[in-house]
Amino acid sequence: MYSHSDTIDARYRVITPLCGNADTECYLVEGEQGDSLFLKLLPWHRKAEQNLTNYRELELVRSLQHPSLLVYHDSGVITEGELARFYYTANYLEGCTLHSYLLQHFRCEVESVRQLGEGLLNVLIYLHMRPDPVTHIGITASHVVIPADGDFARMRLVGFGHAVLRSHLLPTSLYASGLVAEDQESLDRQVSRIVVEDQLAEDKRRYQESSRQVALLMFEALVGMPYQDYLRADANFLTADCSPQWRDFLLQSIRAESANQFQNPEAMLLAMGTVG
Repeated sequence: MYSHSDTIDARYRVITPLCGNADTECYLVEGEQGDSLFLKLLPWHRKAEQNLTNYRELELVRSLQHPSLLVYHDSGVITEGELARFYYTANYLEGCTLHSYLLQHFRCEVESVRQLGEGLLNVLIYLHMRPDPVTHIGITASHVVIPADGDFARMRLVGFGHAVLRSHLLPTSLYASGLVAEDQESLDRQVSRIVVEDQLAEDKRRYQESSRQVALLMFEALVGMPYQDYLRADANFLTADCSPQWRDFLLQSIRAESANQFQNPEAMLLAMGTVG
């Protein structure tokens, strides 16, 4: 990893490393104009499939335009020996992850929980309504950034390495196995129909699951513990100070994931308006 004052691509000076693992590195950097930026460095893999995944993330972030998402700034490729690595930069939001916020404050006010849910659900709707629909499948406390002033209405959803594009769920060749047709044209039509039906069904399932992830995250913010910990704890004692209306609403959302009223972010957003 790069250290403080190191330069990336001769353009960005590292202010501080933010996080890093075997797959990615994230930094707070200073740009050429003296502005603070978020920089994510994506590794170059020997497997072409993983490089394609990284490139898709780069292209996706470049196309996003929503107030609760990263604002793309720039991208490039750096060379390290014989290897090349993608990176992109985005406007930096000073603050902390929701995970860090909860470690410090334990739980959130009801209004903050409502703002968190509204922001995330509106992001999911925006992503789903794009010409190339996207489903974010990693909505966790580590992928939500809360600004330094604690204004949850200005939160940001990050972590787009966990995004799935509808058109990239399965390779088309898998669908032809076992099909019988008189000619190649008929086979192609069968495959095309099955691909569309299967991808739409998978897209719907992921979309429903993403709204449940929002409910789980809202519950964690309201109660001060993940849902699975809540199940093992003395729930009545630990949630005595929480809003019972919101607690029960979120529990219903989590447990009734297949119920019609909680099948997608639009329905959940409407249902939230009925909670006192």
